[in-house]
Amino acid sequence: MPAVTGLLRRYDQGRVLKAVFYGLVVGVAATLAFDYRELARENALAELAEPGVEPVLPGLTEDGEPLPGDVETPRETLRQQLAIALEPGGTLSLTGTIGVGSADRFGEEIARIGEYVTQVRLDSPGGSVHDALAIGQSIHDRGYETVVKKGALCASSCPLAFAGGIQRTAETGATLGVHQVFAPGNDERDPASAIASAQTTTARIQRYLEAMHVDPALWTLAMETPPNRLHYLTPDEMRTLRLTGGSAVAEAAAQ
Repeated sequence: MPAVTGLLRRYDQGRVLKAVFYGLVVGVAATLAFDYRELARENALAELAEPGVEPVLPGLTEDGEPLPGDVETPRETLRQQLAIALEPGGTLSLTGTIGVGSADRFGEEIARIGEYVTQVRLDSPGGSVHDALAIGQSIHDRGYETVVKKGALCASSCPLAFAGGIQRTAETGATLGVHQVFAPGNDERDPASAIASAQTTTARIQRYLEAMHVDPALWTLAMETPPNRLHYLTPDEMRTLRLTGGSAVAEAAAQ
């Protein structure tokens, strides 16, 4: 009888140990699932903080629609990925769509030939906000001038790169325009996340414009313009908003 009792006791202990073991497994699994969800949420928020949002310019999305204003650059050229080329006289031309990764390519080119560059010429329908901001910051850090030539286009996120210039020139006949940012294609984020993304992007852009000595009211015009339209900036608006002209950095250096 004592032997049987001992056997039962060991059997009960084994059942208890198994229950504890399975309980631990379930607990660890639940913890991992929670941590995974939190990690995914944090990654999503990180993406929202620095989104690769690629606004699309109306007129380039459908064949047959005219290009805005007095743009002379062919549609096919503007739709291609950003081409970076050094021209005579120290002008670095940026032509085409600013895609995700364009800022990295720009940085590589600047590291290679930056000492020969004095001016950046823009002709772009825009694209990735993150890349446009990074390109503009690099332009500013290098002390380059920016220019949009007659017949060229600088729209959507392109004016953000343009704003990085120490001296900014939009020639008569150049077309500059802004609109709301948006992510084309299937956006599966819930409305709250979409709103958070828009607010975070707007705050980041406004801080950048302030740092570039451009009136952040420029982006108010963008926020008031639906993403399928453009607000074309007049020469008076560009001057009033300090998008064109010399930045405070250049003015301080001249004193």
